[in-house]
Amino acid sequence: MKNEWKVERKVRQASVHDDDELLSAQDLIDFTPVHRCCQIFNVLGAKEVFDAYYRKQRKEQAAVVIRPPSKLVSFMHSNAELTQQSIHSYVRYLDEIIGFFVVEDHIMQTEPSLVTAAYKDQLWEMALQQVTTAMNTHFITLFAAMLREEHGQGTFQGGCLDVEMMLRMKKVILLFALTMKSYGFGIGSLYTLLQNFR
Repeated sequence: MKNEWKVERKVRQASVHDDDELLSAQDLIDFTPVHRCCQIFNVLGAKEVFDAYYRKQRKEQAAVVIRPPSKLVSFMHSNAELTQQSIHSYVRYLDEIIGFFVVEDHIMQTEPSLVTAAYKDQLWEMALQQVTTAMNTHFITLFAAMLREEHGQGTFQGGCLDVEMMLRMKKVILLFALTMKSYGFGIGSLYTLLQNFR
């Protein structure tokens, strides 16, 4: 409740300021508990213990965040509302990944011994592999269904995966890539992913 109040207060304060002064993601998150733990364990002479614990916990959290939802909503709909839900399911998935890495980036800047560049890059490679695999698998399945329908080997339910939908999905992936690039993450395989969807 206390943290919610802090966020609410910061949002209200931001609305009072000029539009030019936007809050960053770091302004909305209270990192005090992490910094406090670092200081306490440092004073106790057990900084390495906390560092190892933090990294282990965050790696487990990363595995949960980067795992695609059990079922990303399919684009195979004739209904425009369901098609919009498809895009939103991908956006939510990618937003969670962005949020995780924004936190790690901030911790790396403020507690460089806690989150090292090598550790952050290791987590990112794990996430990048999962994202590209999930999206490739999903789209390969869609294209296979479309090809089967074209060759009379099956029925493509709905068939609403048109050029407009593909462009919208490419924009989502591109925005994800550019956001991650702005935080210094390598995004080469995301560009390859975009090239796969022609």
